[in-house]
Amino acid sequence: MGFWQTNAVPVLHAGLLQAFSQSVVYTPASTAVPETIEAIFDAYAATITVEGGQQIQGTAPTLSLRLADLTVYPKARDTLTIAGVAYRVDSIEPEGDGWALLRVSETT
Repeated sequence: MGFWQTNAVPVLHAGLLQAFSQSVVYTPASTAVPETIEAIFDAYAATITVEGGQQIQGTAPTLSLRLADLTVYPKARDTLTIAGVAYRVDSIEPEGDGWALLRVSETT
């Protein structure tokens, strides 16, 4: 690992967690044991253009987390709750620096 990955990235992540994190109750499907972590949630707007040029608008929620904060590696179908709203993990994108971006969708 280079200087950036070893020294700067952990400091940046710590600052981001301090500024933007929320309490998240994360429940791995494999253990069904909920654990409370701090992570960064974002539900940015997304627009999809379908055949014929029609556009559909919605949100594309994501959760950025430090993998070491979980007792098991995240997997699709794990669940989480943020501010009383339940979500399901759809996919996991490891960032290569001990963090991962989880794409999630609201459950009904």
